[in-house]
Formats: sequence, structure tokens, C-alpha cells
Amino acid sequence: MTARKTALAAMVAAGFMLSTSAQAAISFASPKTYPTGVLIGPGPSADSMDSADFNNDGNIDLVLADPYLPFSTPVVVLGNGDGTFKAPIRINVKLKDPLLGFLDIPYLYATQCVNTGDVNRDGFADIAVETGPFVALLLGNGDGTFRHGTTKFIVLGGQLFTPLIDTNRDGKLDLVTGTAATLTTFLGDGTPKLGGGVKISGPVGVTAAFRETNLNNDQYPDAAVVESLPGGAFFRGVSLWKGNGDGSFAKLRSINTGFIPEDVVVADLDGDGVDDYATANSFSFNISVILSSKGFAPKTYENVGKAGTEDASVQNLVAEAKQKINESVTTDAPTELRDILLNSTFQPGPVSIRAADLDNDGDKDLVVTSVIGIWATVYENDGTGKLINRQDLPIALLPQTPVLADFNKDGKIDIAVGGWGGALGVLINNSH
Repeated sequence: MTARKTALAAMVAAGFMLSTSAQAAISFASPKTYPTGVLIGPGPSADSMDSADFNNDGNIDLVLADPYLPFSTPVVVLGNGDGTFKAPIRINVKLKDPLLGFLDIPYLYATQCVNTGDVNRDGFADIAVETGPFVALLLGNGDGTFRHGTTKFIVLGGQLFTPLIDTNRDGKLDLVTGTAATLTTFLGDGTPKLGGGVKISGPVGVTAAFRETNLNNDQYPDAAVVESLPGGAFFRGVSLWKGNGDGSFAKLRSINTGFIPEDVVVADLDGDGVDDYATANSFSFNISVILSSKGFAPKTYENVGKAGTEDASVQNLVAEAKQKINESVTTDAPTELRDILLNSTFQPGPVSIRAADLDNDGDKDLVVTSVIGIWATVYENDGTGKLINRQDLPIALLPQTPVLADFNKDGKIDIAVGGWGGALGVLINNSH
């Protein structure tokens, strides 16, 4: 990035607004940090953190996976509705075996991913989790606590995901996950048991992410899947799958997007009413924007570079943000490693990508997190799908899956990211 652009990135990170020609539309306050109890972070899974109102108080809450330490269960962090968060709550719900239904299953493989939805239609948010060869439902009680719903055995097939979507439009949420060479859908029956049967789709390569999309304007949801393409597990791309209306999917096309993409987001990026796609390409060090109106040809944007400037006043503001991040880290990480990460201007490994209208101009902007460093990268969309005014914002040490939501109810979308050292970084949107 040029010095002018790096100055922009640093000043925006400190809560200022600036652009090459006028005031930038997107601006965030300097980061606030809150404890999560997830010492190493929620992990690089595309779905390692999600949001819902778990205690029915009208505020947005967060749930984080805890994938690195054996026997670790998910953690809920309740929101106060003003952009701040309460102390973390560990979900200590025992899983039951999928055959007999009464033997306890330990979280031996910790929790690799989390997704939310109301499976049993009681008005309370539930959580789907994956731990080793099992996917399970944790049923919300409406007060921030949970109980066991069901456990299903799976054959692992890549990076895990457990989205809850109504694949057959019967009004009941189903659970989709990646298994060995297939996509597996556990059909919902409106009860906690997901007792509507199982549908298998495939073959599919090594999967990393699954997103609902609309390919043909019928009533059934379609899918965008990050998977390995012919050539090996490292040559991943995005495949588009038509929903068959019964919980299964049929592959229509594959798009090669970069070296080891980890995540895909679905959004109408050019305002034509048709879904477009963007991927985080971990080892290409870039992101790809795929517009349906351009024949699904990927356009790449660099996601490495600098965030800083020679301007002393701006450096001081960024240093203040870095100090806040450093103080939030509770683990005894080696000082040398922590210093490298806090001061690194190189940010390879984009692993998660999300879309939301950050400046309330009617089009979807992108937020990307890279597993190395402290930065969340914001790309402003000019309304045609072209990304402009990239901003690198300090947010957390080793930032992982971002959640975009209005945490303080001011009508603007904020950013929350779980990071290393048991810290949650929150950027409050102060755009004008």
C-alpha cells in the first residue's frame, strides 16, 4: 500500500475519517476488548463465532467455538445492547451418544464450529456445534443457558461447518455439514432430534465453508461451497450447487479462486438483484470477488501490506490501539512472538470474510480477517462490486471469524472478532 493509503488505514483505525478526495464514508472507533475465556481463540474455521439473542433481552449476543484445548465447550458472551459485553459463560452441557441417547460424550476434540438458529421452533436461539466425529444441537432455554438436543455421528471430510437452514422449505431448520466426499443434510422435523431423515449430496472435495445462496429464483435454497477442485486438496475454489428441494444439492459449476481459499460470502455486490460471491484465499494472500453479471470471473484484491505511517500523530493513535489489544491478552504468550504480531505489517492468511452495509449507502461492503497479525481489513464497495478505500483496523491478536452486527442499536453495523489470549475485539461503527 502507498503511504497515503497506510495513513488512511491507521487514522480510520483510531476513529478518524479521511479519504483521497474527501471524508471516507466508513469509520470506526478504536477497539474495545472484552474477555472470552477462549485462550487461543475461536479458531480458523469459517464458522468459529456466531450471533443471536440467547437471553431474549433484545440485545445481540455472541457464541464462540473453543477448538484447540481438549474437552473445551463453546462460550457465550452476552451483549449489553450498548456495544459492550458481559463476562463469558462456558456452556457446560453434556452431549449424549447418538445410538442409545443416554451415554455422556466428552468434548474430546473440543468444539470446531458454531452456528445458530431456532431448530425446535420455541422462539429461543439454539446452537449447532461440531466436536470430532459428532455434530450436536444445544437447545436454548431463552435465558442464556442451554440443554442437549441431539447428537449425530459423521465421517469427517474437511474444515467443519454446521449451518442451520431450511433446505426443503417445510418451515423446519435442517443441519448441513461436510463429510467424507459428500455434503450431509440432517433434515429437521421441528423437534430437537433432527428426525426428518438424512440426505447425501456429492461427490465433493475437501470442504471448508458452506453458504446459502439463490441461483435460480425457485423456492429452494442453493449453496456456495468452498472445496478442493481437481488437482489436489490445495487447489480449492467455490462450487455452486442447486438445491433439489428435498435437502440434497446438485453441483452446477466450479470456480477456481486462489490458493487454498478458506471462506466464501454471498451478497449482491453490484446491485443487480443477483447473488455474487467473495472468497478469502488464505495462501494466495488475497480475496476474490466473483460477480454473476461478469460471468463468474474472479477479480482479486491484495490482502497483504502495511498499516502504519511516518506521521507521528497517527502512529501514536495506532500505538494506543495496539496497547489496548496487548493488555487484553491473558495467556502467557512469548513476549517475542507477541511483539512480532503486534508490530507486523504483513498479514497473510485471510481466513474469514463477511459482508454488510457498513456506510448505509445501500450496498454491501466486505470485512476480512487474517490469522496473522492484529488486523481486520475493511473494503468499501462502490456499488458496482469494485472494492475501494481499503482500511486495516487493529482489532485483536490473531483475529479469527468476524461477526458483523449492530451491537449498540444505533443503526450502524459494528465488527466483533475473537482473538488469541481470550480476548474479543469490538470496533464500533462511527461513520457519518
